[in-house]
Amino acid sequence: MTLRAAALLSLAALASPALATDPGPAPSPQDLLGRARAAQGGEAWSGIRSLRLEGTLSMGGLEGRIESVIDVVAGRFRDRWEIGPTRGAAGWDGQRAWSQDSSGIPRVEEAAEARRGAVSDAYRRAQAWWFPERGAAELRALGERREGGRTFQALEVAPAGGRPFELWVGEDGLFDRWVEVVEGRSVTTTLSGWREVSGVRIPFGLRTSLGDGEPAHDQVVTWSAAEAGPPAPDAAFAVPAPPAPDYGLAGGRRETTVPFRIANGHIYLDVLLNGKGPFRLILDTGGMNIVTPAVARALGLVAEGKLPIGGAGEATEDIGLTTVERVQIGDAFLEKQAFLVYPLDRTEPVEGVPQQGLVGYEVLRRFPARIDYQRGRLTLYRPGALHYRGAGAVLPFVFNEHIPQVAGEIDGIPGAFDLDTGSRASLDLMSPFVEAHGLVERYGATAERISGWGAGGPVRGYEVRARLLKLGPVAIPGPVTGLATQRTGAFAAAELAGNVGYGVLSRFTVYLDYQKQEVVLERNARFSRPDTSDRAGVWLHLTEGTFEVIEVVPGTPAAEAGLLPGDRILSVDGVAAARLTLPGVRRLLRERPAGTRLELKVRRGGGILRVPVVLRDLV
Repeated sequence: MTLRAAALLSLAALASPALATDPGPAPSPQDLLGRARAAQGGEAWSGIRSLRLEGTLSMGGLEGRIESVIDVVAGRFRDRWEIGPTRGAAGWDGQRAWSQDSSGIPRVEEAAEARRGAVSDAYRRAQAWWFPERGAAELRALGERREGGRTFQALEVAPAGGRPFELWVGEDGLFDRWVEVVEGRSVTTTLSGWREVSGVRIPFGLRTSLGDGEPAHDQVVTWSAAEAGPPAPDAAFAVPAPPAPDYGLAGGRRETTVPFRIANGHIYLDVLLNGKGPFRLILDTGGMNIVTPAVARALGLVAEGKLPIGGAGEATEDIGLTTVERVQIGDAFLEKQAFLVYPLDRTEPVEGVPQQGLVGYEVLRRFPARIDYQRGRLTLYRPGALHYRGAGAVLPFVFNEHIPQVAGEIDGIPGAFDLDTGSRASLDLMSPFVEAHGLVERYGATAERISGWGAGGPVRGYEVRARLLKLGPVAIPGPVTGLATQRTGAFAAAELAGNVGYGVLSRFTVYLDYQKQEVVLERNARFSRPDTSDRAGVWLHLTEGTFEVIEVVPGTPAAEAGLLPGDRILSVDGVAAARLTLPGVRRLLRERPAGTRLELKVRRGGGILRVPVVLRDLV
């Protein structure tokens, strides 16, 4: 599953878990908001048309500048920031949410989750709780909240088309915080430092806690200047124009083709960084540029800050930021690229192959691409040079943050599906989608297991075989499907049905054009092969040259043979572990036919055991 920066430099108001409550008599929403309006400026708010703010932004040991322009009447906004070696922007033009990464390339955020978040942010910035004509919302009093000896009244606000959030109002009538759940994690934005600007009071301090229990990950905005003014022009909120290209193809070529290898369903490319290498990096459709600390040291790069990053698992990790002057893949190059420095090499026991980094969105945003899974070839094209004329299906997509997202359905249930070359799986369905449609019961799933491993640790869920996945007009029969049980992290995304990975994508030659926002799925010779899954019921890691048993699923061949967590597999059918690879063993357990008997030599404690495992279909 694609790595995601956890609310990295986003000013959208987020949420906190409910703390100690006392049901007590609650004032009506109207009375509560009337008291708050009187405390924060009363009728003076009717005369505020725009706000311009400047200040500092700090997060993860980094500090930079931030400026914001807000259309207080319509809720339109634009935020720009520079922090460490990166910069960015985000906005809402009244119809569309957009963002701009450190490259300066803008992206319209059309996925449902991003749009709902932007609508709620616009509601707050328009102060629409006092001006219903600026934005409709359902309001509900939640009663008393207490924290640190202070008492608050809480209100649930559900803007039309937005995400509901919880608003806390202090006894002085000032807003103390608001809440919103993102990917299953509650996050708090606390307001402080209230000052008067043109007759109204606004908070000059905003601290956003990301809900992971790490204060060092808090994002802090401190405004140093605020000015109310006349209505801001439409251009202030419009999607920015793209910058001059920071990329190209050597010699003005039209395209470049490079080989890749597959391990554990991941695409590994040889990439030159600052003229050194090649380094073997994963190609992830929605992934951010990443190098490991070891690669950063080899390049003489210094990482700045400690920012949080999340992914498929429930935990977050710290990352630093750095700049790579030149990235080269075949004849394609990119210049002055921001990279995350992240200990991806910690996943080497999971992957069983060296991990040096990742490229994805930044490359594919610039170059249309052809991923030929059957032949192991990646072609990158000059923008505008890819003109598909084959028999494949052309699907429009929207961006879910960095990830291409298409409309589809699973066994007749419609939803939005991310296309993720960073996933080893065929299809993973998100836990809210699974629960909303009763899929555990529908598919008769019985044994929860580790179904994957990514940033943030293991992914848990049930594994079943769905009947039919449709992506636009393309029908894929019998995909092995994970039913996620994660409560937080990327697999807890509320607006997403599923994440489509290697097991499905490898049945096609995949064309990606991020500028046109189109993907082409062209069947290859593998299309009709049945999708396969682990036939042993075991999750393995590479540990000290052996294959360590991490989990044994009850009722499976591995459990019936007596394998236990902590066992070390020394050989398979007489072939020593040193002559095997973890991806190869996983492939063997998945592709050897049901009924195959494998003889495992296992070390348990100080003894050596012979353990026969007879494979069978588990889904």
